[in-house]
This record gives sequence, C-alpha cells and structure tokens, in this order.
Amino acid sequence: MPRPAAAVWTVQGTLLLVAASGIVGATSLGWGSGDAPGPGMFPGIASVLLLVFTLGGLVRQLRSTSRTPAPAAGDEAGEAGEGANPARLLAYAAALLLAAFTFESLGYPLAIALALMVMLVAGERVRLAKALVITLLAVVATWGLFAGLLDVPLPMVPPPLRGFF
Repeated sequence: MPRPAAAVWTVQGTLLLVAASGIVGATSLGWGSGDAPGPGMFPGIASVLLLVFTLGGLVRQLRSTSRTPAPAAGDEAGEAGEGANPARLLAYAAALLLAAFTFESLGYPLAIALALMVMLVAGERVRLAKALVITLLAVVATWGLFAGLLDVPLPMVPPPLRGFF
C-alpha cells in the first residue's frame, strides 16, 4: 500500500496545529453569545471549520492511498496536476507556520502580509508585483473588517511601524 508524501502529512499536521491554536486563541478572547457575539466568535468558527475540513482531508487522503496505487513514472495522471505537489504544500506549510510564529511579535498586518506573500509567490507562482498588490488589498481589507467593523483586538504593530498601520 503506497504512503502519501511527507509533504502532505506536514501540511495536514500544520493545519491541525493552526486550527487548534486558533480555537485556543478564540476561547481566550471570548465567544460571546448568539445575541452578542464576542471578539473570538468568528475566528473560533473559522478555526473549527479549518479543523473539520483538515480532518476530512486526512480521512480522504487515507482512503485514497489505501485504494489506489501511486501513478507510475511518466504516467499522465501523475503529471497532469493530480495529487499533491510537495513544493507547493511545503510553501503553504511554511506560510502558515510563519504567520503563527510571527503574529504576536510582528503584529497582524506584517505577519499576514509575509505569510500571504510566501503563499502567492512560492506556492502559487504569482509574479511579485501582482502578489504585492493582492497582499496589500487583502491586509487592508481584513484589518478593516476585523479591527474596524468587528472590534477584534488584533496584535499591535511594533512601535517603529505603528505609523504605517
């Protein structure tokens, strides 16, 4: 029975860790109630969904590896983009770990911007200029949504950079 690539397991494990830490973080912020959602409710829901879908992906991966053999070298199915691309998966794992470990020290905007840049440039092979525009728009939009509209207390930006965000 063939085993999935180590990169797949690395990404699945990273996603589980990110989901678990998101649930813990959301719990510390307070979930609130149905009438008055707390600042941790939406991050908590997103983390629970990430956990559920990651576990579903693990089950699917385990089922698919137990039923189908790995494609042979030169097989069109293996070259047509089916299955996991280890370099791409590792880029996403690195981006998630980067965000998780720099969130408090760099603050929300920089940590998310760095992670998104890694995902876009290394994982998706987006040109640098396009990745910068996408990243800037995403960071501004999510900062406005969570910090502005939902009053979620996001980590502060380091003092030398406070004028930029």
